[in-house]
Amino acid sequence: MPFATTDSTSYYLWKQNDWLVMSLLLSSLTEGALSITIGFTTSRDIWNAPETAFSHKSKARELQIKDKLHFMKRGSRSISKYSRVFKAHCDQLSVMGCPVKDTDKVHWYLRGLGHEFSSFSTTQLSLTPIPSFKDIVSKAKSFDLFSKFIDYTAGGPSAYIVHSSASSNRHARSYNNQNRYKS
Repeated sequence: MPFATTDSTSYYLWKQNDWLVMSLLLSSLTEGALSITIGFTTSRDIWNAPETAFSHKSKARELQIKDKLHFMKRGSRSISKYSRVFKAHCDQLSVMGCPVKDTDKVHWYLRGLGHEFSSFSTTQLSLTPIPSFKDIVSKAKSFDLFSKFIDYTAGGPSAYIVHSSASSNRHARSYNNQNRYKS
């Protein structure tokens, strides 16, 4: 009979410890997570319930964030803002246990920069090895700054057209004025 006493004592101690762990788990859950644990009688079941219940939602969220990365466009955002939003999506996936490979980050990031960066993006993707995401962001900011400087010092893309049009108009008026007095 000593064996039965030891077994029941061990079971009683295990049950008491399990109840303490259950109390700790239940007190730390949100209302939404708490509602899915109703009826469970062991700490193990309570521990596994949220993962089972939310794994589908997590997978849906993972796919949603990956879609955002695939189709993200810079648009009118600055390079800094675009980079921060892009990195935030990558960080969310990493926290979820689904980190994005660096080459995928680079590819998706460059693809989203837009037409103004097509030569830059093509050049970066042709390098061996492909630069890291961190390096690409830094290079994109430098390229953007350099392009803006070139446009500024050249008077912008429309300055030549405006200057040429003004010169042409002056020449035409001068020609017309000279010919008007000859008649």
